[in-house]
Amino acid sequence: MKVKKNAHLPPWVDVSGNANKDYWISPALPWMPVSDTDGRDDFSGIVLTALLHRIRSGVVEMRLERRRFMLKRDGTATIGAIGQTVAFGTMPLKKFLAATDVSIGRKATARIFTFYETGVDVITTSVAGGLPYDAQMVANVCRGYDKPDKFIAGTNYASMTFLFNEGNKSFEKWRKGLECPKR
Repeated sequence: MKVKKNAHLPPWVDVSGNANKDYWISPALPWMPVSDTDGRDDFSGIVLTALLHRIRSGVVEMRLERRRFMLKRDGTATIGAIGQTVAFGTMPLKKFLAATDVSIGRKATARIFTFYETGVDVITTSVAGGLPYDAQMVANVCRGYDKPDKFIAGTNYASMTFLFNEGNKSFEKWRKGLECPKR
């Protein structure tokens, strides 16, 4: 979602200008309250990111970060310098692609990224047919809990949950680029 000139920040702000095709970033979720921007063009926000490390044998690194952003004239935001990492985890590319896959004829209803003290898990829920809305991106942070042997959604253990209601379309496009890398 783009911010219109002189408007309050919306719940999500598109982040622009990523030149690295192996890196995905969600729309920024402004840190509340939004009114704390004092009319300036910079704000603090939360983002969910995924980065493929090809050198490390195809490992996907996922992060939930708090960053500073600067609004641009076109209504998108540029990401600031290194921020605070709220949660971090890695998984092999093949496992990541399997966990985020949606069968032909089905549409994703949610992608849930659950961060534990000892790792991260991802699950994609889907439904047959189409839906009038885009899938939610959910980030659960389970402080104090080790990653279980079998995946559970993590909502019972989540100390923080962030919902990114936008960003699934850009995530799917990025994910398809990982499936079919151009060499």
